[in-house]
Amino acid sequence: MKQILILFLVFFLLGCKKNNPEPPTAPRGTLISYEKVGTLTPDQINELDTEHDMRPLMKYTIDYYSITYTSIYKDNQVLLSLTNSPILLSGLIIVPRSNDSLSLLQYHHGTLLPEDAIPLGMQNAPSNFRGKTPTKTDSFFEVRMLCCVAASHGYIVSAPDYAGLGVSDHVNHPYTMQHELAENSIDMIKATRQFIEQQNLFWKDRLYLTGWSEGAGVCLGTHKAIQEEYSGQFNLQASANYAGPYDYEEFVDVIFDNPNTSFKFLPIYNWASYAMNTSFLNSRPYDQIWRYPVMNPMDAVLVPSTRPVDIYQPFFLQMVQTDSDAGMMNGIQANCTNTGWVPEEPVFFYVGVTDQIIPHQITVNTYQEFKSQGASAKLYEYPGNHFTAVYDYFFQMMEDVDSLNALN
Repeated sequence: MKQILILFLVFFLLGCKKNNPEPPTAPRGTLISYEKVGTLTPDQINELDTEHDMRPLMKYTIDYYSITYTSIYKDNQVLLSLTNSPILLSGLIIVPRSNDSLSLLQYHHGTLLPEDAIPLGMQNAPSNFRGKTPTKTDSFFEVRMLCCVAASHGYIVSAPDYAGLGVSDHVNHPYTMQHELAENSIDMIKATRQFIEQQNLFWKDRLYLTGWSEGAGVCLGTHKAIQEEYSGQFNLQASANYAGPYDYEEFVDVIFDNPNTSFKFLPIYNWASYAMNTSFLNSRPYDQIWRYPVMNPMDAVLVPSTRPVDIYQPFFLQMVQTDSDAGMMNGIQANCTNTGWVPEEPVFFYVGVTDQIIPHQITVNTYQEFKSQGASAKLYEYPGNHFTAVYDYFFQMMEDVDSLNALN
């Protein structure tokens, strides 16, 4: 991650997009196809996990499958309207070779930049994982270190790519748009249940949600959507969220309230602004928001300056700062998953206290808000930042999920 800004200046490559396929006609959440991609033993997983020793968690050989399924997508740059339209999405399912009755753990990945040929780029979408030794551009860190390990530990693991990644890379990824991505997540759960039934797997019909960074926002957004819109359809047990933008208002205030400050990670915040424009602001002409041409996600990522004052129009900054841009305010509130509801199932929060990408106070405030409303909430704070605390999160998350899973 330390080299990201340099790479932004070097790689101005817009990957070739697929031609727009015909939209699927099957109901959303339908499993369309699956393909067994490979098998990994615990020793082989350990050989791929060069960054950390994950052996204490691994027990089973795993089989992993790339799947496609139907969902919905909203982007008026593609659809010329803000109505949801059907789309084919992809993801990864990992199954441990165990004779036990297993639970389902859905993992939501963090930011993958909108280009194939750079580190942490969209090539790392879970469905693209092939069990190979990591390279600079396709390290599959979260799949190797987290998804495969959780499956080897004893959970059926599903990992959605999200719209704009994997088989749907012909559309723009709605970056950090919590509810839109939660709908993709829910449809992945539906498709995974069909896969489980077709494979005659033993499972407990229990669902756990987890995720990191952008994926933590999707995770909590999925928890919220299941409770409010899909009540009774899923046997959700808990969500476990690591360093996500739950309070979206505070998330955007980081840059808009400090426009003269230089932010190393302004590129991803600006990508969020671009997604907000396509999802909630009717795709305004770029010069109504930015001081330089922003025509696609990679334009948004390749900021000419790390100071917000240099990339946003002064009148747009002022409107956001004074809450006078109605479209922006509606979008921000729609993306907030920290207020307006109280989780009925346990919710766990994990965060590094020196996180500079998504300030750790966002996690603390969300935990405190839920706790004050009577939710079963627990907070873990660790020394370290957005990246260095990931192993603390993962080992503790597995312990928390195991504790709940053992209750009955």
